[in-house]
Amino acid sequence: MTDRPTLPLDIYEEKIAIYRIVRGFLGLVMRDANIDIESLFKFAKETDEVIFLFDPEVSIYIHELYKKAVDLRYTATMIEHHNVIGEERSKYVNQNAELLLWLSEQVEEVRAVFSKHIAL
Repeated sequence: MTDRPTLPLDIYEEKIAIYRIVRGFLGLVMRDANIDIESLFKFAKETDEVIFLFDPEVSIYIHELYKKAVDLRYTATMIEHHNVIGEERSKYVNQNAELLLWLSEQVEEVRAVFSKHIAL
């Protein structure tokens, strides 16, 4: 028998929906190695109420995902659409690669973060 309390089905469904939103968001990032502004806004809107469903750990985690995705978008924009060259361009390319690596690691990490807070 487990010491973890079980969730009512309606709360479980709300929490698992947030988990699926986060996984889908990460899937978009991995598919495109970038994220468009509309997807950022949609993610922010769909996860806005997470603070009411989860403890602060999950809320902070989702906020960190969002911030890193915004940074990914910014660095990609600087690389693609601005006339940056030399060391400045290298700085953005390196930041972009680091962000993409971190976000790719979250595809597995998100399961560990959410599994502590979702159980039937």
